[in-house]
Amino acid sequence: MRILNDMLFRTAIFTAGITLAGCVATPDPTPETSSSADGSSSITRSSRSSVGVSSSRSSLIPVSSSSIISQSSVNSIPSSSASSHSDNATDTDDEEDSSALIKGERLYSEQCSFCHYDGEDAYRQAIAAGEASTDSKSLIDLTRCAGLDCSTQATLAAYILTDMPKGNPAGCANDCSQEIAKYILSGYESVKSNETPLSPLRRLTHEQYINSTKKLLNFGPLLDTPIGSDGLPGAPKVDAKSKLPGETELEGLINIADTQKVNAQLASGYFENADILAKMFVEDLNSDAAYKSALGCANNLDEATCASNFRKTFLESVLRRPVSAAELAEFKKVEDDVKGLYPDENKNEKRKLALRGFLIAALVSPEYIHLIERGQTDFNGGLKLRQIEVANRLAYLLSNSPPDQPLLEAAANNSLYSASVRAEHFNRLINKDGGKDNIQAILTRWLGIDLSGNQKQLLKALDPDTAKSYVHQQTYKDNAMAALDAFLKNWLANNEPFESFYSGSVRTRAVRGKTITAPLGIFGLQAFIGSHTTDTPSPITRGVFVAQHLLCGELPPPPAVAAPNPDDRPPGQTVKEWLQAAHAGPGCVGCHDTIDNYGFPFLRMDRYAVYDNRSNIDDSASLVTIGDLSGEVNGLEDFAKKVSESKQAQTCMANLMFRHVYGRYEHKTDKPKIDTIVDQWRSGSNGLFDLLEALVKSDDFITLVHQ
Repeated sequence: MRILNDMLFRTAIFTAGITLAGCVATPDPTPETSSSADGSSSITRSSRSSVGVSSSRSSLIPVSSSSIISQSSVNSIPSSSASSHSDNATDTDDEEDSSALIKGERLYSEQCSFCHYDGEDAYRQAIAAGEASTDSKSLIDLTRCAGLDCSTQATLAAYILTDMPKGNPAGCANDCSQEIAKYILSGYESVKSNETPLSPLRRLTHEQYINSTKKLLNFGPLLDTPIGSDGLPGAPKVDAKSKLPGETELEGLINIADTQKVNAQLASGYFENADILAKMFVEDLNSDAAYKSALGCANNLDEATCASNFRKTFLESVLRRPVSAAELAEFKKVEDDVKGLYPDENKNEKRKLALRGFLIAALVSPEYIHLIERGQTDFNGGLKLRQIEVANRLAYLLSNSPPDQPLLEAAANNSLYSASVRAEHFNRLINKDGGKDNIQAILTRWLGIDLSGNQKQLLKALDPDTAKSYVHQQTYKDNAMAALDAFLKNWLANNEPFESFYSGSVRTRAVRGKTITAPLGIFGLQAFIGSHTTDTPSPITRGVFVAQHLLCGELPPPPAVAAPNPDDRPPGQTVKEWLQAAHAGPGCVGCHDTIDNYGFPFLRMDRYAVYDNRSNIDDSASLVTIGDLSGEVNGLEDFAKKVSESKQAQTCMANLMFRHVYGRYEHKTDKPKIDTIVDQWRSGSNGLFDLLEALVKSDDFITLVHQ
């Protein structure tokens, strides 16, 4: 019977925790006057769906027990706004047109934008370049349409079908050519262009989840990683992270809302952690005194009041906001229901089981696992974050933890709407333990650093004596990572200007065992070079990564043809000559004009990350335009300098930080704001933290729905 009850207990608590915290309050339509300082399936916030949205001030929307996987929240937008797109869109033809334009925009980005500009800027840039007619919103210069009148969808689609993309005219057939033609002739408009970007529902990262749990009750000693007498980290008593599946990384970031899916495996991991911690918390509460002490109550306080006070304080910490009487009553019902499962247990055992059930229900709630933001209506009618929600954003952004006392006090004093106050807390938190480490981890992932497999092969390939003298009994990987770590730490610690990221002086290995110092920045670090050396010719690997990842250039998917085989390179032909010849044919030249020329400057860096400074290597390149990058470069040093001075490179890093701050990709309406911030960044002291501070100080940082 006890085994059956335990199974029912686990099921009931799991369901209760999900259901209770799935009661998500809608936005408060009245301005905030005070703030409490205590205060594959997925969980996502749809940008345009309306799920039982009510404009009632304190209404709760019950969510079913399956919500942790399917749906745990509602839009934090007024009901009129939430339904305006779906409820009023009754014209089927308009819906079909909108769908086609969105698809056309995607195909244009994949197939055309690399040569013909991004659709956002195409018309303006094409006019300036004399490649478009001023009397239409088409990029097409009629003289380049093989004599056809490309002003109609049919003729433009026919031209695309027979002549585009460059070097691979069969790459956009049938519907592809029609949808791109329709998109171009629409003036590069799509339904997506007119949508308002919403602040997405974000799940806590694993580190944020563990740090949050450490601050609850006395869980810190259970979750902290102990350091042994030998100075090495040991195993925590509760290894919470091991119960959770790996995080999804997208271009260096693990907090992009669209990738933060909660599937059954992750939900189970949350429950297992909550169950273990709750059980350990209550196991020694075998007397009235022990029970009251654990709940932080005085001995002269009656048990019911003690439990009620604890319930309120704990839930406000878990939910990161004030809680309502209705919510407190629902969570108390969880405790009562648990006691009902064990009628034969004594008073003390029932009390322990009830407390354990309450703790689990709170710790598996979607409001604990996610950073819920409701916002409030400001005087302009938009949705502004509440003070405590601004504190939460700042804290989790900069410390991966809940707000500390100074932030809570600032929220209680209603001062976080001030940009200067937010800047003050930004500078305080970024310089605390872990603030800069978090940014360094993002940059390391963004640079694509992964030496796990490649360096083992490289080390074996090195001459044993050379390897021994170089690594000094350590692995190649350890030395490479140590150099990268030192470079990034120094760059961040001193808030050095952006330019030094790509052209700062670094020491790198050269031929014949020599070491040289050169202004190559991260391009001269063994960890970066080794991570982008593969079995395919490294100019291709490195060119793709730099153009697409570090410069935010658009590359279409590669064609279904085999990459050049290094074994096929004729004797006496250099790698550069061989690749230029191999990529001159149809299906290759359109992309490889760009890819190869962004990889050729690395030709002196061999697969062992040794810089060959001898004079018989042609590492010059003719850069195809990406933003403001173009023209001739003479080797890696010249290339590094050009990238370091490029607004395109700086904007690409700004985009990365924007995504990190907001947990979403930039929208078209964000572009002017980002451009303004980048221009200010370039004209100022130009350190990365200056950029982050500008993002934190912006009005968007305290806004829930970006108008």
